[in-house]
Amino acid sequence: MPNPDPDHQIQATSSATSAPPPDALDRPQGNDITRRQRTRLGGTVFGALAGIPLGALVSAVCCWLTDFGDYAWEGALVGALLGFGGGAGIGFLERTIRGDLLNPEIATIIGGIFGLLVTLLLLTGLGEDVAGKFRALLFLGILCAGPAGGLLVGAFLDRAHEASRQGSWGSAIGFAGFAIVACAGVVFLIARYSHPDPEEVASEARELVLNRWRAQLEGRNAKIRKITLTHQDHRTYVGTMAASIDGQALIYDLEVRMRRGTINASWILRE
Repeated sequence: MPNPDPDHQIQATSSATSAPPPDALDRPQGNDITRRQRTRLGGTVFGALAGIPLGALVSAVCCWLTDFGDYAWEGALVGALLGFGGGAGIGFLERTIRGDLLNPEIATIIGGIFGLLVTLLLLTGLGEDVAGKFRALLFLGILCAGPAGGLLVGAFLDRAHEASRQGSWGSAIGFAGFAIVACAGVVFLIARYSHPDPEEVASEARELVLNRWRAQLEGRNAKIRKITLTHQDHRTYVGTMAASIDGQALIYDLEVRMRRGTINASWILRE
C-alpha cells in the first residue's frame, strides 16, 4: 500500500508543547502583575488625596461636638494629615480586594468610615448630652448624619476620579471642586460661629451677675452700667465691669467662660 502524501499525513504533537501546565491559567502573567501594581498604586494615591478633605471635615465636626469648635481650623489640619494616611491605606485595600473589574469607590468608602467616627463620638462621648436635647428619632438621624455626609462627599470625589479617567476634565474639576468647597465651607462655619460674640456674652454675663447680687441682701440695689469684654482664648472672655452698689461706683475685673451652653463668671473688685 503506498504511503499517503506528506500533506495528508497526521503529524503527532508533543504533549509538552500542546497542553499548558495545570496551574498555568491561575498563574499571573507579567502584564497582569504590572496592571495590578498600577491599580494598587493609583488607588493608594487617590485614597490619600481623598482622605485630606474628608479627614479635615470629620475632624472639624468632632471639634464642634466636643465644644472646641473655635479650634476647627487646627483640628482640620490634624484631620487632613491623618486622613492622608488613612485614605491611602483604605485606597490600597479597596483596589487589592476589588481589583480592576469593578469601578473604584474609594472616596465613598473613606467618607463612610470617617463618618462613623462622628457617630462613635456621639455615642461614647456626647450621646447623653445630645440625646437630652432631641427626641429619639431626631437623635437617630443625627447619628446617621456623619456617615451619610461622608458618603455624599466621597461620592462626588469618586465621580471626579471616574471623570478624570475618561478624560472629562471639566466634570472632574466640577465634582472635585464642589466636594472640596463643601468641606472647607463646613470648617469655616464651625470656626466662625463656635464662639459667641463678646457683646452677646456681655449681655448674658450681666444677667448672671445681677441675679447673684440680687440674691444677696447687700446687692439688691446693685446696678451694672457697662460690661466690656474681649475674646481671650477657648470660649474665655476677659474685661471690665462698671457697676454701682447703693450708689457707690465700682470697677471690677471680669472673666467669663462659656462651656456647653452654660456661662460662668468671676469678678474681682479693683483696688
